[in-house]
Amino acid sequence: MVWSGGDGYRLESRRGGDVIEVGLGRSDGRAMAVESVEVRFTLPFLHFSKVILPDGGREYIFRDRALFLRSQVTQVTAANDGHPFAALTDQTGSRTWAFGPLTFWRESTCQCVDPQLSARKAMRGGHDLLTLAFRLPTAGWRYGTVAEVRERFFCSEREETWFHALRRYAARVRRGYRVRYPRSSAAWDPVWCTWTAWCSDRMGDETVRANARVAKALGIRTIILDDGWFGPGLDTDDRPLTLGDYEPDPAKFPDLAGTIRALQREGLAVLLWYAPTCLSPDSRAYSRWKDHRIFNDGKPVLAPNGFYNLCPCDPEVRDYVQSEIVRMITAYGPDGFKVDLYNTLPTTPCTGAATGMIRRAWWKGSGEWRRRFGRRFGVVVLEGFWNSSRTMGISSQPSMGRWSERATRPMMWTPISIGASIFRPVCRWCTMITSPEASWSGRATWP
Repeated sequence: MVWSGGDGYRLESRRGGDVIEVGLGRSDGRAMAVESVEVRFTLPFLHFSKVILPDGGREYIFRDRALFLRSQVTQVTAANDGHPFAALTDQTGSRTWAFGPLTFWRESTCQCVDPQLSARKAMRGGHDLLTLAFRLPTAGWRYGTVAEVRERFFCSEREETWFHALRRYAARVRRGYRVRYPRSSAAWDPVWCTWTAWCSDRMGDETVRANARVAKALGIRTIILDDGWFGPGLDTDDRPLTLGDYEPDPAKFPDLAGTIRALQREGLAVLLWYAPTCLSPDSRAYSRWKDHRIFNDGKPVLAPNGFYNLCPCDPEVRDYVQSEIVRMITAYGPDGFKVDLYNTLPTTPCTGAATGMIRRAWWKGSGEWRRRFGRRFGVVVLEGFWNSSRTMGISSQPSMGRWSERATRPMMWTPISIGASIFRPVCRWCTMITSPEASWSGRATWP
């Protein structure tokens, strides 16, 4: 369908199966400045029992009831880096309606706009339609100056379950972006992580080696030295954080390189925890990098955890992160890193020295690391949890495995990453591995 109005704009839309493509431009072909694009999905107000909103995998298990639609606003950002996908199921769980953008991979917002809540937080009755709106991008960012707005959207009405819909959605994204990924037998290997096994204050050479021997006997082949190997961890309140200073705590690891070599001689791979954008005001690195923090309206943005984030839109920051990873690989010899805490990146734009889409900049940085490490070190593994292990094509939501109350059989899942990143995603239910030339694969099962 093509429509040209007297206002000088031309609208084009067509549907093929579960994909809708929409184009909007000026009739004279000139460029236009676009603040945002909003697309609305409307369907009869039926007996919905479950809702899956855009999420990176951390929060959806707490807000999956349909009543959350009344006031829920969900943003896809660098901190909540899931997929812009929404789904609704009826009370039987046998019919699912699902929709979401296929081509827009920047900050976005999903919100129920009808029915609405009153000022007293009661749902206004009398409506027989439900409407979800996706805003591209979310408030604070601009779509940009373009000759044409052209986006593709997924819209499916009769999937068996919401995760079947999610899988079909992912297939459409893979096809559109020509994403290919392998499967690896190492995706089945379990991993042991020091985090929450004890307070990070108790972490040290002897403790890690003793547990590593037990892990090896159990068939575990990868050890993660989590937060706290370089100083106080986030679970420590009595000393200042040193996030940004990634050198071994001499009281815990007087010879970190020796500890890692000893574990590797036992046939174990070792990953170091690393939060590349985080910067504590008590760190030595703070004085050098404080001007490269994320700013909004002239003020640095403080994360709820009490530290700042360096802006991934800043090329100097991305170069610094690369150099730090190379330094740690060279000095300590780990097999890779658990990259963490970008769920603390803000949902507001950076208005500092470097500006841009924070989510896109994070992907760009991941791609730069992949290319540099692949050339210099061969296989280097980056491991990410839950929302940090998703990106292009499918979320790692299913790897949480928390919706087992409605399970009738185990579910096989094959997540993918953007292809510019190298992740080894790990959670309590699934493990995955990759190489610099490939994305990752894995499976999620019911716990």
